[in-house]
Amino acid sequence: MKHHHPRRSRAGFTLLEMAITGMLFGLILGTAALVSRTGSQAAQYADLSSRVQSKARRALDRIVEELNEASQTQLAPDPGVAGSANFSYRKVAAVSNAGVVTWSNLFRLDLADDSGDPDNGLDDDGDGSVDEKLVRLTIDAGLASQKQVTLVHDVRELMGVETANGADDDGNGLVDEPGFLVTRNGSLLTVRLTTEEFLADGRRATATMQTAVLLRN
Repeated sequence: MKHHHPRRSRAGFTLLEMAITGMLFGLILGTAALVSRTGSQAAQYADLSSRVQSKARRALDRIVEELNEASQTQLAPDPGVAGSANFSYRKVAAVSNAGVVTWSNLFRLDLADDSGDPDNGLDDDGDGSVDEKLVRLTIDAGLASQKQVTLVHDVRELMGVETANGADDDGNGLVDEPGFLVTRNGSLLTVRLTTEEFLADGRRATATMQTAVLLRN
């Protein structure tokens, strides 16, 4: 007579099961790390983009403030429709009852090479941007009281999507325009500016903005 013994329940895991479990656990951890890293990179880029946008907006606001009360007849050279990144101007300081205008001392706006990065086609300061510029304001230009103030750093060498190819890449009627440019149409000055910065991994954030200033006669 045969006796049937109940089967013993298996205890523990086989080596194959442990290996599969370890692989799945590692896959889960790797996926979680990838998601976390991707989220961190996206947050870094969003922060950079916001900073670049804010920088461009603050700079434009400051330039508009400096150009308020500037006279159309006191621009030298006259930017015209072709535009200029370097010009002088005077403001209306006062107007007498007889209509005689008193002009301010001379002001000047210039697009210049940013510190540490001369215009040589190289990224001399290692910040990812090649030949970046700055916009500089000179107060009391040519006088003993002359003072220079940098209004914004990290200005792109060329405006927006423009590249140095002799073509109008952004379709605004201007060819290879610089990252800061002022044009005049009648009594209206249009100010355009592009700023950019890079993350350590090479990703770039760019902001291109424009605003307008109404000139005095």
